[in-house]
Amino acid sequence: MTLGELAFACYVFDKIDSGAYSKFLKQTNHSPDLSDREHCLALLKWLNDWGCRIAKASHERLSKSIKSWYDSNELFDKDQNLQGLSEEDLTSVEAAYNALVKIRSFGPTSAAKILFASRPKALVAWDDTIQEAYVGPNGSYVEFLKKVKSVIGTLECECKKYGFELEELPEKLEKPNSTIPKLIDEYNWVTITKGCEVDKQTLQRWADWSN
Repeated sequence: MTLGELAFACYVFDKIDSGAYSKFLKQTNHSPDLSDREHCLALLKWLNDWGCRIAKASHERLSKSIKSWYDSNELFDKDQNLQGLSEEDLTSVEAAYNALVKIRSFGPTSAAKILFASRPKALVAWDDTIQEAYVGPNGSYVEFLKKVKSVIGTLECECKKYGFELEELPEKLEKPNSTIPKLIDEYNWVTITKGCEVDKQTLQRWADWSN
């Protein structure tokens, strides 16, 4: 993944995005707190809007399950990013993920999205197709995070090459409310889930045509 490829994928994502995540952020004042019932209900609405098949009649029950899960699983600080997570942090993420997939109505995709919602600066959503592309159908969520961490490290080097810091990337892409994991997820969804991938040579050819 290059900066150019990421920028292209995020541009495409914005053109087809339903705005569901932005609505979720507004409903939670841009600071989701999964110990809050209303925030949990907003999260479940977002999961439905993003294709998770969760019966609306189960939302009240599941909001209580999410709150109970959140209160009983200690995760790292909300301001921490993926690059700064220790092995101990990743172990806690693995335990939290495993606890989520045991809740009736949730699966790997829902669990990863809930983790992302709770720690959007560090944790990354996935679906079955993205899981298989990164770590195979039986690969773990933590294995996936480690692969993404490597990808982010490469992007960070590219950012420095072009004279800015990784943390400035959302602003550079005119997506100030996004986090780095959100950008990665948009890239993965566009290029892997939807199969809309453009290689570096094609992007360069298009850039040359614009001169």
